Amino acid sequence: MSQPIENLARFVSEVTWDTIPPEVREHAKLVLLDTLGVILAGSEQTEVAALRARLLEDGGRGATVYARGFPTTDPRTAALLNGTAGRTIELCETHRFVSCQAAVQVLPAVLAAAERYGGDGRAILTALVVGHEVAVRIGAAAKGRRLAHQNGQ
Repeated sequence: MSQPIENLARFVSEVTWDTIPPEVREHAKLVLLDTLGVILAGSEQTEVAALRARLLEDGGRGATVYARGFPTTDPRTAALLNGTAGRTIELCETHRFVSCQAAVQVLPAVLAAAERYGGDGRAILTALVVGHEVAVRIGAAAKGRRLAHQNGQ
């Protein structure tokens, strides 16, 4: 494993709620609420509703789909549907210096895992902060491809 990846893995394993600066914690709460609002708004799009209907046909349980009626399904499907809804209307946050929309990429999986495994608010926010940081670092390390959409690298 390369040294940068080892450093990133060490960082991820050592972060706790208490090691996150208070101003980052407060901002993470806003990012969570904003991203959840974007997911809920995106869930109303026709194509997202159609995808949800198809994927929920077989049922499942363990995680909530953030959409009208708050249906439940398995965590993987919930994360996929919530992530799709969040990206549909193009209102998710971006990083100022890196081509990355980390919150909408991270939060759906964080919420599904927290619901499945019993994470509390601090665990959810910690995972969001850590996941966001990892996504941004990977985005910063990635080489942009010419003609590719900046958020699709």
